[in-house]
Amino acid sequence: MIKKINIALVSVFVAILLASAMRGMFAGKKAEPASGGGPASASAAQTVPDINVYYVRWTKYAMPNRISNRNGVLLDLMRALFHGAAMHCINGDVKRFAEKLSEDPSAVVVGFGNHPDLATCRRAPTPLAFAPLVVRTLRSNPWRFGGTNSIDELRLVVRRSLLDYSVIRDRVGDGSGRMIVVDSSTSVDDIAALIEDGKADGFVATGESRSSELEMTSAQILQRFRTSDIIAKDPVYLYVSNIDPAFADAVIDAYEKGVKRIEASGERARIFAYYDMTP
Repeated sequence: MIKKINIALVSVFVAILLASAMRGMFAGKKAEPASGGGPASASAAQTVPDINVYYVRWTKYAMPNRISNRNGVLLDLMRALFHGAAMHCINGDVKRFAEKLSEDPSAVVVGFGNHPDLATCRRAPTPLAFAPLVVRTLRSNPWRFGGTNSIDELRLVVRRSLLDYSVIRDRVGDGSGRMIVVDSSTSVDDIAALIEDGKADGFVATGESRSSELEMTSAQILQRFRTSDIIAKDPVYLYVSNIDPAFADAVIDAYEKGVKRIEASGERARIFAYYDMTP
């Protein structure tokens, strides 16, 4: 009797093992991709591509701070849009960034407007942010900003750096002699000297009224210059490498969807609010 019970138990145990093995086999067959493409399927499922973000240090916009774990408006926005993005700060003028877009198939460039040196580079249609423009004049200069028309007669110094200052070019005129374009590395002291020598009336800077891309390095200079109200806002774009057009399409698609996502969630507004800026 006991022997019969033992045989019955063994039979049941074997049956359970066989059923389990059969379930595993069918599950394995279901898991196989219908197209047979491992890497291709993984790529299709990747909605946010891994990118290399190249940027230039720019007060309030791209200035990593390890203590606060903040990176400036542009980089904070990029981290919100592309969680796995690698950030690379590089030196050089705008052409150096254009070169990166032709060297690195995963390259993305931020911190530039509709700049002539990036005219042939592909960019996302939606601006990442808008950079306020201000004018700094000597305190002895009676000029005050009274609308865009009020800059028509000014002779302005502009650094060839982050933006193309399209508003200034349209109003003052690039070839009029009233717009002096200096190299990106030109110091604030040298720019101040041009104005104090009477060769220009003021210079254009980016930033809020109380700060600017062209930081006043000397307290004496700061005392002699006045910062105007914001005269205009230039868009700041995301540029993407087009070495691999399919990858570029995926980056721009992820970017456009991401902008809508962080706008709807309020994250975009919170990032700007942290820096006391408006989107």
